[in-house]
Order: sequence, then C-alpha cells, then structure tokens
Amino acid sequence: MIVTLRQPQANDIDWITKACQDNEIQRWTTVPRPYLRRHAEEYVLQSHTQPSIFAVIELATDLGVGMINIHGVDQATGEAVAGYWIAPWARRRGVATQALQQLIEHARTLPGATTLTLKISPANVASRGTAAKSGFVVVRTETQTCHDGDTATDALIYSLPL
Repeated sequence: MIVTLRQPQANDIDWITKACQDNEIQRWTTVPRPYLRRHAEEYVLQSHTQPSIFAVIELATDLGVGMINIHGVDQATGEAVAGYWIAPWARRRGVATQALQQLIEHARTLPGATTLTLKISPANVASRGTAAKSGFVVVRTETQTCHDGDTATDALIYSLPL
C-alpha cells in the first residue's frame, strides 16, 4: 500500500469517525471518548487553520487510512512534536512508516524546526517500531505525559534531527 498526505476534507469525516471507534486509537491517543461524528467534523474544520494536520490517503483507492500531524514548533528549542494514528484496516502494511517519512520532509520546511519528536508510551510496541524504522532515537523519558487508555504513563521521547 502506497500512501500520500493531504489536508483533511469533508469527505474524510465518515472514515475518521469509524477509525476513532478503534480500541487501539483510543488507547494510545487523546481522541475524545466516546468519539462522535461531530468530533471528526471539528477536527477537519480545525485542520484548515493548522497547516500541519494531514490525512493519510491510500493512493490506489483515494481512501483514508490514518491521520498524522505536527502539534507545533517550540521556537525556543526548535522542537516540533508529531503524532499519528493508523486505522485498523491499514495496519501492519508499512503505512505509518511511509506517512512519518513524508511528515519528516514537511517538518524540514517549517520555520524554526530543528528536531521532530514523538511521545510514545513504552507499552506501545507498534509505534515504537515505526519510530525506530524512521530513524528516531530515544533521547529522554518524561513522567506521566503519555496515555495508555485512561492512565497517564511515562513517555519515551523519540527525536530526529531535521
């Protein structure tokens, strides 16, 4: 499966809503629970004011398979913090790695960004593997700044120089 990134559109709302019902997305991210259609509508609308929110789209079918974004760039440190999730119907097919590689290229164009970082729970083995495949390394641990379901957990901070 080959993917590309693009700005979310109104026709993405249904698949985003469906994907965010997934237990793994709810476990590892901060999506609202329960996740309602209005949450997807608000997220798509928000994406039009924040240029670093992307839908991950399968090229062959033009169907959505995930979301990836940069939450912002800390101008003092140059750190750009990213996050992503992949829909259950696209997992274990290299989608997250491809999307993250494309996001890295985007991050290199952001003014002031010198590093791209990911906050990942130590228990999130799949996401840790994606980070490692994409060249990220663990640089520190932050106490209780990540999620494992409803529980705050420590976060492994993965970093990649831009």
